[in-house]
Amino acid sequence: MALGQTVGKQVFDDVGASSSFSFGTGPAAGSTVVVAFWGWHAAGYDASSVTDNQGNSYSLIKPTGAGHSMGVIAFAANVASSGTFTITINHASGTGNYVVATAAEFTGLASSPADQSATASDPGPQANDATVTSGATTQADEVVVAVAAVAVSGSTNIAITTPAGFTNLAAEQNHNAHCGGSADFKIVAATGAQTAAWSHNDVGSSADDGWTAAVLTLKATVVAALFPPFPSREPTTQLRM
Repeated sequence: MALGQTVGKQVFDDVGASSSFSFGTGPAAGSTVVVAFWGWHAAGYDASSVTDNQGNSYSLIKPTGAGHSMGVIAFAANVASSGTFTITINHASGTGNYVVATAAEFTGLASSPADQSATASDPGPQANDATVTSGATTQADEVVVAVAAVAVSGSTNIAITTPAGFTNLAAEQNHNAHCGGSADFKIVAATGAQTAAWSHNDVGSSADDGWTAAVLTLKATVVAALFPPFPSREPTTQLRM
């Protein structure tokens, strides 16, 4: 189980019904592709689907929108991959979408890897930092992916941090020009609930302010233990006198 390659932060400002981007090199066939993104729309952002040019099917984990923003995780397991691998995010609105996205390839995951997922939201103005917690994972070795969208009206620096124990995939601090948020991951080796907590500026007082968050855990392939063969024993012969 490992992180393969990632796509750097993709920023789409004031775009129409869809946004597309590609991996530099096609992910390995059979790997799991995770797309993490967050968006803002004046009427409340939403994503209708995620697709790619390989025919893979993506599942979406998305919270109820808050502060006109939404953070979303999409994933496709056991992917087909050949040539240029292009991902398309399809937005619910045909105009006026502000979206930040990234994608990652993970290898060594189960063919049906989804285990736990959870979402959380806090409509503005924010009263606390963004936090989301999953249910307890069902096996020790898993990948945990988390995303947060943080809307702070007019802010050019929301000061969002990477959750403790996680590695950042992409972050956007300038909510005034784009959409504030962060996508992060970690690999765990013990079962338990998984929490992602992002510190950020709790400022702003308009209906646009607020945060949403989502977390997803993905199971590694379980390799059957190989036990040594039982030692053979030659039958004994007992002679009775």
